[in-house]
Amino acid sequence: MGADAARLQILIVGGGLAGLAAASFLREKHEVTVLERSKLDFSRNDYAMSIAPNTHRLLLDQGIEDSQLKASPMTYVWRGGSDGKVLSESLSESLARFGATTIFTRRSRLHAALHGLATGDSRPGQPARIIEEVKISKVDVAGGMIKAESGETYRGDLIIGADGINSAVRAAVLLANSDSVNGAAPLLTGVAAYQCTVPIDVLRDDPSLEFATGEKSGMGSFHGSEPRTRVLFFPADEENLQVVAYHPENDWVAQFEQSGSSIIKDIPAERAVQDFLEFHPSLQNLLTSATTRDVWRIRDLAQLPKWHSGKAIPDRRCRACCYSAFWSGMQYCHRGWRGARLLPRKPSIRGTDTCSARIFRDDPYPSRAYGAVSVSSCRWTADRGRAEECGTVQLPGVRGKTLWIYFR
Repeated sequence: MGADAARLQILIVGGGLAGLAAASFLREKHEVTVLERSKLDFSRNDYAMSIAPNTHRLLLDQGIEDSQLKASPMTYVWRGGSDGKVLSESLSESLARFGATTIFTRRSRLHAALHGLATGDSRPGQPARIIEEVKISKVDVAGGMIKAESGETYRGDLIIGADGINSAVRAAVLLANSDSVNGAAPLLTGVAAYQCTVPIDVLRDDPSLEFATGEKSGMGSFHGSEPRTRVLFFPADEENLQVVAYHPENDWVAQFEQSGSSIIKDIPAERAVQDFLEFHPSLQNLLTSATTRDVWRIRDLAQLPKWHSGKAIPDRRCRACCYSAFWSGMQYCHRGWRGARLLPRKPSIRGTDTCSARIFRDDPYPSRAYGAVSVSSCRWTADRGRAEECGTVQLPGVRGKTLWIYFR
């Protein structure tokens, strides 16, 4: 097979972390177009997130240094109760076990770095073409065609869905496989998360929390008497701290429904503290010290019975859709890169990927190679992510093991 014959026209729906990660690899051997529904704004709804060792190693391999991300390493994990007392201190073993550290960085910096990999001149192949403000009205999975509300059409040999929790590609695949879009809509977990950023000096100036400063960079996790209530903090960079405080969403349901949004912005400090009255004043102070606080509704997605249809591959995300300390950066980037590595003439990470790449080369429908890969790792991550974010909640329509609260 000649080089031109192996070259595919690939449409990636979604210019977020997963979409740009996939585009950065696929551009080496294929023609890649990214369709983004909005104007790319790296700073919108920005927050700190973790990059697990496997993804961190991939970033380093592509020349993205920690200094570019202004990243902070995770050296320790502290666990405690609502009284603020530390019950355990664990030294991170990720470097020794995986050859790279877990790091924390802002989503905006990671997004910008991936955009550079996908569109810049540092990587082989033709830069990915990114088309912004494309509102999709139809996805034809059999014909490999996407129609926009503007009337424009885009065609490809392969459509990759990386378009988030309200995915048009996911809905189209469900419809093609079962004549129904049941399962496309997000599932409610009953949990919300307060998100805010505070100066790291808040820790340094508090004798109860100064243990997490200096060389002991990492994540603190303090849980309440209600399994779904906890306060987490971890560095956003050298100057700032990310705070994520989980609580049942009961008092916010009406406002979420009325606004039609999963994010409620600018929550008053005194209102935020009301949900964490059992917590030590030092932990409450993490919420009150922020300039602004937002509440995010945590939603989930049921696993698909089939991971492809025709020429389309949906996002394999099947986990709680929030941005916890351990799951977001790893899932978004590694999901995008791992899917990209299934395509022809690409090096594989695992033996199953090599097998799938062979299937791909002999199959007129490229999406089947992706579907041939075992989804066990996806389900494992789903269970771990839900346990981290949703406590012991078992969601209707979600396959998986019994959930437990697990802090790494």
